[in-house]
Amino acid sequence: MTTPATWLAERLGAAPAEARVRLAARGLPDRRDPSWRYSDPRRLTGAPGQAAARERLALPPAALRYEASTATIDPALLPTGAALAARAATASAAPGHDGFEDLNAALAPAEHALRLGRGADRPLRIVHSAAGDAYPRLAVELEAGATATVHELCAASAGLTDAVVRIRLGEGATLTWVQVQDAALAARHVAAFDVEVGAGARLVLHSYQLGADAARFAARVRLNGAGAQGELAALTLVEGRRQVDQYLEVAHLAPDTTSRQRYRGIADGRGRAAATCRAAVAPGAVRSDAGQSVESLLLSPHAEADARPELEILCDDVRCAHGATVGQLDEAALFYLLSRGLPRAEARALLVFAFADAILAGLDDPALRGAVEGLLRARLPTELAP
Repeated sequence: MTTPATWLAERLGAAPAEARVRLAARGLPDRRDPSWRYSDPRRLTGAPGQAAARERLALPPAALRYEASTATIDPALLPTGAALAARAATASAAPGHDGFEDLNAALAPAEHALRLGRGADRPLRIVHSAAGDAYPRLAVELEAGATATVHELCAASAGLTDAVVRIRLGEGATLTWVQVQDAALAARHVAAFDVEVGAGARLVLHSYQLGADAARFAARVRLNGAGAQGELAALTLVEGRRQVDQYLEVAHLAPDTTSRQRYRGIADGRGRAAATCRAAVAPGAVRSDAGQSVESLLLSPHAEADARPELEILCDDVRCAHGATVGQLDEAALFYLLSRGLPRAEARALLVFAFADAILAGLDDPALRGAVEGLLRARLPTELAP
């Protein structure tokens, strides 16, 4: 397997000099970085697992479609009040959270700036469909009082997709963002979200990681204004030898802010599903309310689940709670369904789907929910591994 250092050097030949120096000094992350404790960056840079055909998610046409080196924009599909433009990528910008974000800044063909105003009449749909390495970069801004919904489908057929999304929510704005990652098993996927939520604004962010040989989804949310809210929900399904790491972090930086983090992970075969949910309450962020629920389900004796809830509280007068579980199917519930005449395979699939439905229930769009449910049902194992 190619080492991360060799892999990085191969890709930096055409990068700006400043970016090459920065990345050469910093390198790609490793497990000494606490936020990468449960990820193996070598899986993201080395040869992927065996390719396999996967049923594709059926959604309406996308307004923004990312390919390996270009982005096709259809203005007719943009919602009312939206403006989208390309500008030079920010290779000289301040360093990102890790080397993959720096690599995106160095190699992104362009940064697409999306401004969403009031009166959006439909969701914005984004599709990633590259057949090789791709570095999409998007900057999103919601004006004060705006309400918008974004549906993002990541369906690469091969290579690494290294995506960065920067979001700024104005006062009183509301954004619902749903990412469904259903890449082929010949692909790898890294996504980094950096979000600032203004006073009285609300972010709802869903992450469904269902594909790719190896994937990492990282969201860092800052509740900057009084009364800001952040709701993060994530679902992982792994089988075979796939690995997925979801890292969700919320910083409460103002009074009366609220956050909820919910994660469900399902691991079968020799797959590995990892999740970190972190909430930090800064000094002065009084009356903050943070809640975390991290639950994982193991369907095979060889599967692995890592669950890490974290709370950092640096002021009084707050309400914070967290919990984590890792377990197997409830035998009592399974026995109950069997006693009602359900076949064992159907009873198991029903219980596993019910476990995942705790996250799916948060999808308000019936068409999107139906499509994700169909993908999930098609991938759920019906028999326990020996």
